Amino acid sequence: MIQKEPLSLENFSLIAEWYYLALLELVTLKDYQDDRKKIAAQFGLSEEEIKRAMETLIKVGLVKFVDGKFLRTKDHLSLGDVSSGVIRNYHKSLLVKAADAIEVQPPNHRHFWAAPSPCQ
Repeated sequence: MIQKEPLSLENFSLIAEWYYLALLELVTLKDYQDDRKKIAAQFGLSEEEIKRAMETLIKVGLVKFVDGKFLRTKDHLSLGDVSSGVIRNYHKSLLVKAADAIEVQPPNHRHFWAAPSPCQ
């Protein structure tokens, strides 16, 4: 059963690198296979980093391993109403990753989407 309680800031700090949440999304794909060598190559990481990330996702309760498959345990991640340097650094790292991707990915491999919202 998928749970919806907020993730603690302490647990978020353990998964605050961009690839943890990318892996969390990856395991939800219909054709997902636990091929760490392929995933590491796609993510530009080592197989050991992928292995440690999956172990950490299990440790913090976001993923479980059942019948030879990784399954996501929460369909929505929330930290509640929390402001933290860890969260700000995570958002900054995503922006840097996106800016880097603009330089190296051809336009037909990118998806552009925007949702303007008023700010105070």
